[in-house]
Amino acid sequence: MQINCMHYAAMTAILTATLSACTTKTTSNASYVTSNNFCASSQPGQTLFYNGTILTMADSTADMLGNYSAMLVNGEQIVSVGVDSMFAECKSNHNVKKVNLKGKALMPGFIEPHMHLTQMVDYSAIADLSPCLPELYYYRLYDQEGVPSLCDYGNSTSTVTGLAWTKSRLQDWLDQNPLSPWVIGNGIDPARFGNTSDALKSAAALRNNPAQIIDEELLPRKADGKPVFLLDQSGHVGYVNGAAFVAAGICSKWPCGPKINLNPGVTLPQDKTPALGTWQVHEGLFTGLLLEEPAYSNFLVKIGKDLKTGKDSPFFFLTLDDGFKATAPIVKKIAASGVTTVINGGGFSVSEIMYLHDLAYQNGNADSLLDTSDMPALRYRTLMASTIQDQSRADQSPVKTVTQLEQQGIASRTNTWPTPNNESMPTGIFAANGIKVWADGSTQGCSGFLAENYATDGVCDGKEGYLGSNYSNSTSKPLKRPEQSLKPGDEPFQGDGSLYQTMLPFWHDGWMLQVHANGDDSMISTANSMAYLQQQQANTNPMVLIHATVAGNPSTPEKATPAALNAVGLAKLRGVNLSTSHLTGHVAYWGGAFSSILDGHATIDINKQDHSRLPYLDAYTLEQAMGIDFSLHSDAPIAPVNPLWYVEHMRILNNINGKKGRATWIYPDLDTKQATALPTEGAASGPAEIYQLLKAITLTPAQQNRLDDHIGSIKPGKTADLVILCKNPLEAGKDIGDIASIGVHSSYVGGKPAHHEGTCL
Repeated sequence: MQINCMHYAAMTAILTATLSACTTKTTSNASYVTSNNFCASSQPGQTLFYNGTILTMADSTADMLGNYSAMLVNGEQIVSVGVDSMFAECKSNHNVKKVNLKGKALMPGFIEPHMHLTQMVDYSAIADLSPCLPELYYYRLYDQEGVPSLCDYGNSTSTVTGLAWTKSRLQDWLDQNPLSPWVIGNGIDPARFGNTSDALKSAAALRNNPAQIIDEELLPRKADGKPVFLLDQSGHVGYVNGAAFVAAGICSKWPCGPKINLNPGVTLPQDKTPALGTWQVHEGLFTGLLLEEPAYSNFLVKIGKDLKTGKDSPFFFLTLDDGFKATAPIVKKIAASGVTTVINGGGFSVSEIMYLHDLAYQNGNADSLLDTSDMPALRYRTLMASTIQDQSRADQSPVKTVTQLEQQGIASRTNTWPTPNNESMPTGIFAANGIKVWADGSTQGCSGFLAENYATDGVCDGKEGYLGSNYSNSTSKPLKRPEQSLKPGDEPFQGDGSLYQTMLPFWHDGWMLQVHANGDDSMISTANSMAYLQQQQANTNPMVLIHATVAGNPSTPEKATPAALNAVGLAKLRGVNLSTSHLTGHVAYWGGAFSSILDGHATIDINKQDHSRLPYLDAYTLEQAMGIDFSLHSDAPIAPVNPLWYVEHMRILNNINGKKGRATWIYPDLDTKQATALPTEGAASGPAEIYQLLKAITLTPAQQNRLDDHIGSIKPGKTADLVILCKNPLEAGKDIGDIASIGVHSSYVGGKPAHHEGTCL
């Protein structure tokens, strides 16, 4: 059929249409340009991408049909998108750089909407205790030269997690750090010890008395008597031994408890206002279980002093200089996954914000602290924690600290694309442009805020679901939520004021908020509190529920909409610009574990759906049906940064060992062929569904972070942040791994090469 064509005015931020004659092509309403006046011979810095498939993420119909094959970029900016025949003059212009895609797919650069870069760098200095990922996703963030794969996928009895695995990893680290005054590790994960009776007993033993298990089963003999500090993979649980309590100055000797051998002047975290954490107590004695990050502070302060990290360091275990040196290899791995923009999920200190600022602006500078010889340039955005501290002003409120950062030009409520003072630096490379709030803890760490308790025969004991509710509260009472029966115009919800009061000053100041909310009750509390804040004062910024893991447990799963998503829908009706972002590792890496953690299906088929919350885990298909936008993230270092893996994790397949669902694995059986179907709502994914998942790693996170005027889709006038994939994800097969196996060929930030992997297989 004959179609009209749109002439895209070069170098304009707004698409301008000019009707003209066009070559005939059977398409949707996609538009092409026949004029060849795009390539100015006197204008340097032009690049032509051609002979491929371009997924704009702005024109779904044309993208699905594969209508676009060429694109012209001038400097940082996209000029025109169309078909190869449009750009004949560009191909013959020697001043234009040519990139022959050779059939590969070009997309907007991937956006990682929630990760913790500072922690990723920090943990490079300590023992990596993380369990093996499923075979399909084998990955170690902190590579050691000459060390082969740690995982034997051919043997289901191989040790890939659990106490024996942890002891082995600690032994390896101690061999390389024999003089360390502390034994420090990250990534131990009782949630993934396995679902057998023995595995659950082992996990319960660790959680019930970490101090005893560390000294008797984890600490290598050569380190007897050393203080030990271990972090859970979730980031929300710490495990220490008695020597750590003594070394941190909490106890005069061990055993110790609130009323025995406690040093004078020591205040328990749960006795503070607000209560931000807990040192778990059993029969009057500390067990060594630390719940939530603020409960770690006494230990981290002492570790920092012993390691001489320095007051200006944003890291717990590294000096600032050593942290910068450790950054480049991690950023290279992030870039290798096709990511061009990272969103840091909450700076806890001014020094952390400044580290990210300097990371963005020092890259490529001769006097940089960074080793930038082969470090790719990325865009950096960061949220500021609602509990952010300025180390130089210990008593200053977080609200005042955020205001000062804005006055200094470091933070901004309005300008998400600042121009740097140094004209040689790219625009929009850094901004601190939002606030991070915590409404609960970790789902797999047993501190998510759930409407119904955890299962009593899983890793958690059924009683711990309320603990995370105190994380960011202004009182020590369990979090309450506004009643859904309240109507617009009613008095704003007060309740105990915790979550509401935390958000209140930032909301009224016009900040974008992103709220960590794993459990259904925390999602409901957040959505309803936002609805009543909106009644008081309109805030049109995007608001995001981070993780949004457990949507609910309807009594009739095939008919009912989970209560948490109903609350989100109601908040949207009341004018809140609210969406979600999912940690997809909750499906692939923890999905099998959640069958015991949430529903008590310890050793039986996880597809059993009696009273099950599993079908509503990261419930993106319901959100899509309800018009709730969603993005996908890693929460790194909780899970690896790799956006194509997120798409793979979330896709629904018809045949996973004969069943429909999303692929998950039950530890220790991690071979690809041992995948289990995680029960879920929704139909099997085809190209249209895959397209929506691709939006969740491009356009939607750009919208959630107010970056969509510049990046997230391919349009004339937008910034040329791009990724080239070896294959078109929309043409991926229906087998497990078909999307995860797609290679990332290269990426561009602001039209300049950022990462180049090489040839595609």
